[in-house]
Amino acid sequence: MPRSQKSTFLPFLMAFFASVTVLVPPSVISAATLSGGSTVSQTSSTENCRLEGRTIVFFGDSGAELSLCLIQQRTKNPRILKITSPGGQASASMMSAYTIRSMGLSLVVDRYCNSSCANYLLPAAKSIAVPVGSYVMVHGAVGPPEEMRAKIIETMMRETRLTRTEAEAQIGPSMRESTIAYEMQQNFKLDFGIRDNFFAQPTLSELPNGSVIVLRENGERTNILLSAAAVRACLPRLKVNSFWFPSSNEQRLEIVNRFSKSTVAFPVVNDPFGC
Repeated sequence: MPRSQKSTFLPFLMAFFASVTVLVPPSVISAATLSGGSTVSQTSSTENCRLEGRTIVFFGDSGAELSLCLIQQRTKNPRILKITSPGGQASASMMSAYTIRSMGLSLVVDRYCNSSCANYLLPAAKSIAVPVGSYVMVHGAVGPPEEMRAKIIETMMRETRLTRTEAEAQIGPSMRESTIAYEMQQNFKLDFGIRDNFFAQPTLSELPNGSVIVLRENGERTNILLSAAAVRACLPRLKVNSFWFPSSNEQRLEIVNRFSKSTVAFPVVNDPFGC
């Protein structure tokens, strides 16, 4: 592989492991919603962040985009954040969460709140409502630095044919960002009363039979659709007003169809994390 390809691969890889990646592919954004959901289109900053009465309606990244939206609307004394978000960069999403808490906002999920949106915004909300046809999904969070370092090196060796020595040399200073994000997450966990294991990602083999869907993208990632029971177990401070969860195979498969190259399994108890 040419040197230029090697040098551009590392920043991409670091961004992948240092953040909680987006779960919903771009093709899903314009897809039809499930029954009861509303259609939200991403066309302009005004439409993506607007105030309807005392409700902020937001569509987009749960990190920097949401933080800017909250700052814009803060002086108007909103009470609810109605959100559609595939996730975003972990540390930036944590900053959004602190703003949500300081504003005393309740969260209403419109269609989906995935990845960093679920990891960090739910614990910060005054209460949560997930109406019919909407869902919340997670796939893990920022891992311990040394664990991430090992994963990155193995991926670099596999994807770029670098030797271990070459990979370790390239990774060096770049691990600092991941370490900071992990330490920030540890403090965040304590600050918001998040129980152990919520940020973990159970493997398919670890999941007992139960009622939560697991989506596997390209056979590599386990994505967990949260139930109200899991949220109550792992986020005991959060008030759950309502929390829709698919109850039929048809409803489950309709969610799966939003994901390309996904298959569905039906393991997982109501609290797959063991909180």
